[in-house]
Amino acid sequence: MDKEPKNILFVVDNLLPGGTTKHILNLHSELSKRNKNIFIAAFNSNSILIDKNKLIQIPLFNSNGKKTLLGFLWSIIVLVKFIKNKKIEIIHSHKRYSDLLSRIVSRITFIPHLSTCHGIFNKRSLLSPFGDFTIATGSSSSKILQNVFHKKRDKIEIIKNILFDDENIIISKRKLKLTSSNNFCWIGYSSPDKNLELLFQSLNYLVENLKIRNFTCHLKVLNADIQIVQKQIMKLKLIKYINLVNDDTSSSELFKSVSFGILTSKSEGGSPPYVILEAAKFKKPYISTNINDIPEFIVHNKNGLLTSLNHIELAENIKLLLDNNNLSKKLGIEAFKTFTKHQKNNLMIEETLKVYNRIINVK
Repeated sequence: MDKEPKNILFVVDNLLPGGTTKHILNLHSELSKRNKNIFIAAFNSNSILIDKNKLIQIPLFNSNGKKTLLGFLWSIIVLVKFIKNKKIEIIHSHKRYSDLLSRIVSRITFIPHLSTCHGIFNKRSLLSPFGDFTIATGSSSSKILQNVFHKKRDKIEIIKNILFDDENIIISKRKLKLTSSNNFCWIGYSSPDKNLELLFQSLNYLVENLKIRNFTCHLKVLNADIQIVQKQIMKLKLIKYINLVNDDTSSSELFKSVSFGILTSKSEGGSPPYVILEAAKFKKPYISTNINDIPEFIVHNKNGLLTSLNHIELAENIKLLLDNNNLSKKLGIEAFKTFTKHQKNNLMIEETLKVYNRIINVK
């Protein structure tokens, strides 16, 4: 009879706000309901609202957020001791640095190592070797794993994102004070891949060239130097049109308050990104760059709008929805239908449990 693992350790670099953290906390919550003991090891784990007995702090970074060799080596010692003490049966890593750390710990303890690839990475030198088995959150991630990193297809399982009711892990529900009837939002990290610059260029074109000035873009930038973002906004004279939202404002609260969302990413690993799922849940469509697996969820002019990485095209799509509220509502209703179908057909937890059972019973 096959063995079913009970004690599972998630290893992650950090638990800063974002899609990967939401994914991890959703998994933690849902697997715990299925009688699994889920532990989380992270650099800043004490800041997350989970049972403190299920958390372990690992010294991956110094106080300035820099990776250090000493912290890495000390993390190995801490994890090996924790794994033996808690009788961990599977190590499940979720970030690049954590993949490498977990792989080493796995070899020391002989505990199976599973990793989840949340993103798109094209440079082999920047990525660790992943686990013995890898979950890809989208078909694009799976192709990268096979074609760039030569991961065998039978060692990869595609398990797409699903949205859970995570009200218990939302740290804040800050109320928004809207200043305009035409509201939309952008949520993401201040990183090159998220392409915040494209949004600013589009808004500048919207104001200066298309003469659209009755709108507010609510901007939730995660893990960013807000002063730098503010300087960019001031440089393009967009201060009247952008509302910087506190990063502890829940995405749900934001999507309840706007007409649509915007995604300007150059690449996305998850299928679909959590922000698109969250918006669709509240019948709000997305204008998104046409990249990776996004077209698997968004069908242009049916449940959202797809655009290229061209700021003029994006600005024209924004104008289209600002000028046509009925179209925005129609797309939002269709996005909700797609969301409902996606949720019903996606067995994320069941498929994850199958992977756990598979790797622990490898002879």
